[in-house]
Amino acid sequence: MSPLRQLRHLATPLLCGVIALSLLAIPAAATTSVLGHNGTVYTVLAGSYGDLFPQSSNLDASDPVLALEVQRSDGTSQRLLVPATAGAAPDTSPALIYEDASETVYLVWASRINIHPVFYLASYDGSSWSDTVEITGNPFAMKGAPSLAITRDTFTSAASDGTTTTHDRTILHIVWKEETTTPDIYAAFYTPVVIEDGIYTGHNAVYRLDDLVASDAPADQPLSGALGQTITVRNGAVDGEVIIGFADSTTRRLISVGIDVVPHDLVSLADGARAHIIVTGVKYTPSEIKSLAADARAHIITTGVRLHPGTVRLIADDVASYIEEHASDLGSSDGLSSLAEGARAHIIVTGARYTGSDGLRNVIAQSQTTVVSADPQDTQDSGYVALRVVSDRALPPLEAGAPALFLSPDGASALLSWTDSAKVLYRERRDQGDWSDLQTLRLGPSLSASQAANLLAARVGER
Repeated sequence: MSPLRQLRHLATPLLCGVIALSLLAIPAAATTSVLGHNGTVYTVLAGSYGDLFPQSSNLDASDPVLALEVQRSDGTSQRLLVPATAGAAPDTSPALIYEDASETVYLVWASRINIHPVFYLASYDGSSWSDTVEITGNPFAMKGAPSLAITRDTFTSAASDGTTTTHDRTILHIVWKEETTTPDIYAAFYTPVVIEDGIYTGHNAVYRLDDLVASDAPADQPLSGALGQTITVRNGAVDGEVIIGFADSTTRRLISVGIDVVPHDLVSLADGARAHIIVTGVKYTPSEIKSLAADARAHIITTGVRLHPGTVRLIADDVASYIEEHASDLGSSDGLSSLAEGARAHIIVTGARYTGSDGLRNVIAQSQTTVVSADPQDTQDSGYVALRVVSDRALPPLEAGAPALFLSPDGASALLSWTDSAKVLYRERRDQGDWSDLQTLRLGPSLSASQAANLLAARVGER
């Protein structure tokens, strides 16, 4: 089996029967206003077309739509109709995020196509809207409010004449909960949407995060209710990393998943090694497999100059061992191609386990890391992400009220809170310690619910 192990994904939607026909009414701490470049504030508004655009008659006044309000620092403002929200289908649960490097605001929201719940993603760069991306997952399952985080990196490509071009890559990491075939039991889903040089790559696989949980043994009483529908995502402790947190409904455990974007230079190194093995491997017999392994190792070390030297040596050693273990693959052109493809996969997986600014931040066992393609239908392999479980802990005693989940940047610490009319209750857990006793924040004139949420987010965010 290739080491590029696949989670259960829904690139082709599941057709498992009608589970439900509407969107879940799940509370979400979505960001509906963001601060952009030069003091510009972007706010997404939901309402009828007639209320949001009273001076226009292009659409039915009763149609539910979304609008993007752009308020500039000079006092001027502009209200824009969000693409794909025109029509009778409901448009709900919007969330915004702003990317400084491209001066672009991204918007994800929930809607329907006929009876099928979907999400849409669009962006606005200050002058025009992008094309709208449709995210389906299971087209029959009720879906909770989406949340998103963003990462960005650059990479270079070389032309045949030796010139190089720098490319920008943005990945939108979108998460949500869906109801399963068991009523009131929800599963966590994730999709990476890749934007290269401002252009969507065309496809994005949807992965079920519950498949990462080591044990699928059900708890005595599966988790239902609002906490089972809760999921959050935030940027991680290092560039190119995001942390996802959710309550696993089946095991009644709180799961933190770290997602690392695999550097494009690593994929380029893997592609080059595959081509090198195919070209040079024809001159070796199975009895000369050690020579081929040494040749491939030297090629990787020589060409991996854009990556951390320690990482490159680890990759080269791993590939050499892989080639020696598969000597029987030599002897035919198909066997050599299979060997080269396996070596390429090993480069991507091994490199993905050694991430961070120094290339050696974290060594992750193979059983704990799943490397998946952001776009399985893209022959150019625009992006890979590595998923790993950071923390898997029992849930604390649960309280009444709408839950909110806060995670530390490394995903090791967490805080759960519940709000009622007069107070906020919360429990926190640091690293692998026990959950705290129940703590209380009293709401009043000097402390609003939103201020309390900011305090809790800051508390766990500083760890």
